[in-house]
Amino acid sequence: MQSLLGQVMPMPDVDLRGFWLTFGAIAAIVRLAIAFYQVADKRRTDGPANALAVFYIAGVLTVIGHFAKLIGDIGFQPTVEVLAKADVGTVLLFGAVCTAIRIDLHYYARGRDDRFELLPLGISSRWIQEISDSLVYAGLLVFLIIRPFFIQTFIIPSPSMVPTLVEGDILIVDKFTYRFLREPQAGEIVVFKPPNSAREMTGQPEGTDFVKRLIGVPGDIVELRDSKLFRNGIAVNEVYVQDPPIMPEADVVDFKFVEFNGRMIAVRRMLDFSGRSVVDVDRTYGISSSQLDSLWELPAAKLPDEQYLMVGDNRTQSYDGRFWGPIPRHQIVGKSWWRILPINRFGHSDRRR
Repeated sequence: MQSLLGQVMPMPDVDLRGFWLTFGAIAAIVRLAIAFYQVADKRRTDGPANALAVFYIAGVLTVIGHFAKLIGDIGFQPTVEVLAKADVGTVLLFGAVCTAIRIDLHYYARGRDDRFELLPLGISSRWIQEISDSLVYAGLLVFLIIRPFFIQTFIIPSPSMVPTLVEGDILIVDKFTYRFLREPQAGEIVVFKPPNSAREMTGQPEGTDFVKRLIGVPGDIVELRDSKLFRNGIAVNEVYVQDPPIMPEADVVDFKFVEFNGRMIAVRRMLDFSGRSVVDVDRTYGISSSQLDSLWELPAAKLPDEQYLMVGDNRTQSYDGRFWGPIPRHQIVGKSWWRILPINRFGHSDRRR
């Protein structure tokens, strides 16, 4: 089971909001000191201007240093994931800092004139002001509009979707299609929020997303018979499945959903490491071992309304719906669309290479 527990998309535990709060507080204190300096030093106008320039240079270097350290600590790809999943509060805080810089630069020239009259900005000041504007607008556009409703990036950290997706692939996930155009369809690769029991079983924090293939939609009867997928009694040609499997031992040979005591139970028959066939269900169902054989004899049931079954392409190394059941519609994040990194694997995310 241990090999199955890492097949998720982990969310690194990084406190971006804490950094921006600390940075913003220190910057506000230093800027206030410079403001007093501007008022007190009307005769030597170069002093406040030079202090302000040093302040902005130091601020830029601090931010660059912070992200360089972040990349060094957790790696480039996890850093991309952290930035992609920054919460709204962090984004608004970042926008507030950039807006403050933009407003401050608008009055930058006052520190160079003993009459405190507004003077035109220099080339470097105008450049910094424009960059601040761009960061604010881009940040709000991406994090408050594009990311929630259109697209988002995700990283593949494990072999659960081999050979279609491999460790290190960075995907663009389409949120727009499922949100506005149509329902998810069987055969598509989807990103979704897992059940709390599955997330806790893998030791992942809140906010972690999974990526699997959708093999059953509401109303479908989904079964695995001798490792072959059947949907509504018809065999499915799964060209995307890892063959031969990376680890044939402990494979789920047979699988189905059954209705038991008013609940849908995911029940599977597996080969253990000695080659013996055993019936198993996830421990979260609370089913006793004495009930397992009779449970398997129940007929396969349809997936309920608004419930979707997700399974990894690399069946022997995927912790998925065969263990913890179907996913409610509202927990589906989006459809895997395009693979953007690494460059040598650039292309449609469902293309085997």
